[in-house]
Parts: sequence; C-alpha cells; structure tokens
Amino acid sequence: MAYRLLVHFTIIAVVGLAAAPCQAEAQPDRRFRRLTLTPATQQLLRQQAVPWVLRVRDGQTDSVRVRDIGSLTLEPTDQHVVIPRAEKPVPGVWIPRDPALPEAGPVLALPEDYLIRVEGNETAVVRPLFRTGQPMRYEKGSGSFRGVLLVVLRDEAHPSEPRTITPPMSLRVASAADLVEPEDLRLDSTNVVAEVAFEARNPMDSVAITFITDRQPEGYEAHIPVDPALLIETPGRSLQGWGIQSVPVTVVVRGATMDEPVAVTLSASKGSVTPGTVFVSNAQAGSAELRSEGLGSAELSAISPRFVSARQAFQYAFPISYFLFALVGAVLGGILAHLMGLQKKKPTNLRRTL
Repeated sequence: MAYRLLVHFTIIAVVGLAAAPCQAEAQPDRRFRRLTLTPATQQLLRQQAVPWVLRVRDGQTDSVRVRDIGSLTLEPTDQHVVIPRAEKPVPGVWIPRDPALPEAGPVLALPEDYLIRVEGNETAVVRPLFRTGQPMRYEKGSGSFRGVLLVVLRDEAHPSEPRTITPPMSLRVASAADLVEPEDLRLDSTNVVAEVAFEARNPMDSVAITFITDRQPEGYEAHIPVDPALLIETPGRSLQGWGIQSVPVTVVVRGATMDEPVAVTLSASKGSVTPGTVFVSNAQAGSAELRSEGLGSAELSAISPRFVSARQAFQYAFPISYFLFALVGAVLGGILAHLMGLQKKKPTNLRRTL
C-alpha cells in the first residue's frame, strides 16, 4: 500500500514539474495592462484615414486592420503601435518650424505616428521630428567634418510636457558618414530633444542620413548640409625671422563640388605673401609663398565668400642657425684665405733663395 502511494505521489510530482513551464509561459505580462485611449488621443487618431496599424512586439511587427481607430487599445505585450499617416510609405515632410524644436530651421516630420505607453499607465501619440542642429563643419583638431542632428518625439496632445516612456523607444539612424553616434538612439521621454553626432572626413555638399523605422526598414532619407571650408597646408610653421626665410603655402577646398576655380584672397598679419590671390577648385590647389618679417607670431588668412575661412599661425624665430652658419662660413673662409696666402708666399721665397 505504501509503495502504491509513493508511486502515485511521484507521478503527480513529475506531471506538475512538466506542466510548470507551460503554465509560466502562458502567464501574461503583468507589468503592463491593456490601455484605452484618452479622449484627446481618440480625437487625434480619428484624423488618420489609414484603416490599419502595426503592432510591435519583441521587435516583430504585426499588421492589424481596425474599423474604428479611435477605439484602438495598447495591449500588455505591445511595445508600441505604429499608426501610418498614408496608405503607402511617403517621404518625410519638411515643415517650417515646430514648438518641440524651437531653434530656427526647417523640421523633418516622418509620415507615421506612434501609440506609446507613458508614465501613469497612460497612452500618448507621438511623432518623430528631426532637425539639423549644426551643419557639417570642419574641425581642425580631428581633420573631419562634424554635424549634429536633433531628434524629438513630439507628444501631439501635450507638446510642452515631458513624460516618461515605458519602455523607451529606439530609433535607428544610418548614414554614409564615417561615424554616427549613437546609431541606435533610445528615447525615454516625450518632448525632450536628443542629439545624434555625425563625422565624415571627405563629404561633398551634404551627407545622406536614413531614419529606419518598423514600418519602413528601407528608411526615410534626408541630408545634412556641409559648410565647405578652405584649408592651408604648409611644410612648417616656424620660420627664421627678419625676412631671411620663406615657406611654400598650399590652399585647398574641402566639402564642396566645384568645377570652376574660385578666387581666394591671402593676407598675412606680418610678413608678405605672394601672390595675394590664388584660385582653387576640386582639381586645383592654390600655391603661394610666405616670407617672414621681424620676429614674433604671425597669422596667414585665406578668405573667400563661398567658403569657411582658413587661418594658420606662424612663428618668426630669431635666425640663430643663419648667424651660426654665417659665422662658421666666415671663419672657414678666413682660414682658407690664410692657407691660400701661405701657399702663394712659399714659391716666392724659394725663387729669392735661388
């Protein structure tokens, strides 16, 4: 009897252990509950004419048709819901200005909204907005062009109130630039501006960037403009002063497509540069010569209305080596002259002896 009871309890225990994973797997995610839309959100969504949405769950998308988009719910397993503004993907729209990005400049608005979960277990409809915070500008220290893109998730119903997003949203930014930082941008609050930095060594006119979304894996393309810049190249920045030494100077342009040469004016705060005007293009560099004057520091400038100006510092040093070589040359010359004088005297004395 005891043996039968032992076998019976063993079977029950084994069955219970085997069923435990299945029961755990079937349990819903209790961290979030199903959320219905607020009246303000319902009013916003009913302006959309597209009868379907994309539910995003664990990185997977599921297209769902809806009869009344105003009755849309955010399920506990939803990370967010993509609400298209058009039946088919269309390019982003440039709008003159938006309160979420108060700085001057056009704003790129993607043609899709997101139904997300915010603090207090509420829903919000947000729209991604992008704006160039800084064009691609040349940085002398890194030798590259660097630009900044501003990103914000604008809360359509509460555009001036930051609210925490749970879970945070991720936006991926791809570019032909040499460096994108960060590539995967995590946004954990609405109406808070985030930055994406771009760096490129040899951009031409603009740098293409692509915003990759769940609805549009190919991405929405835009461009960050490049401020073309002049560069001064020289083999050295220290010259012997008092006009004793000169150095060759080369002026090049980077960041612009140019077929025709453009005039660049050269000037020095101290010393002389010849010629005073050179012509540059993508295939042509400007060449000049800088000659020192006096002692101390000097600055060479290259200026053209079409480009960011270039400035290069030089130092005119005391010409120690010049005077040292001159002194050595004088001493050697004196010694040589003395020896040659002795050689001339010896034959004369010999003839007089004979």
